Amino acid sequence: KTKLDSAPTYQPIDATMEQLYICDGGDEQNEDSSVSIHSLSGIATTQINKAGPEFISDRSQRNRFAGWNLRAAKESAAKSNFRAALYYCKNGILFIGDVPWIIETRQLSIGLHEGAAFALFALGKWSEVAEYSNAIIDSGSVDFEQSLVAQNILIRSLEAMGHYANTIARGLA
Repeated sequence: KTKLDSAPTYQPIDATMEQLYICDGGDEQNEDSSVSIHSLSGIATTQINKAGPEFISDRSQRNRFAGWNLRAAKESAAKSNFRAALYYCKNGILFIGDVPWIIETRQLSIGLHEGAAFALFALGKWSEVAEYSNAIIDSGSVDFEQSLVAQNILIRSLEAMGHYANTIARGLA
């Protein structure tokens, strides 16, 4: 970690964003005066999202940035910031693009879609949960076991909307 000196010093951002520290400012400081990884990774991810996936032609870079979005979404959800989690999940899905269910991006895509569905559920937007849950369930390349979380979120959202017949039908299918 970088200590607070007379002038701010920064460490470089590595490819996995595992060690991101900044010594100057921030709202989540610890006793070492370092901003948490969450703050800086969220800032970096938000800046990348503003540029958008259309300016990145390299598929591996797009997948990397989708992974950054998933990480930021998980960190936001862990702090009960479901609006931010939804924002990061939606952007991560955009970075994956038109091939979300190929073997290289399947787990990443499942995580982003589950995260979006969960965030929407937590925000009380139950009618929108189906879009992300069904993307996993209906993909054709996701095993039944891999779709269980999405199915659970979908069933809970149907129940929350009072669609009991659909809830029972979905649960028995």
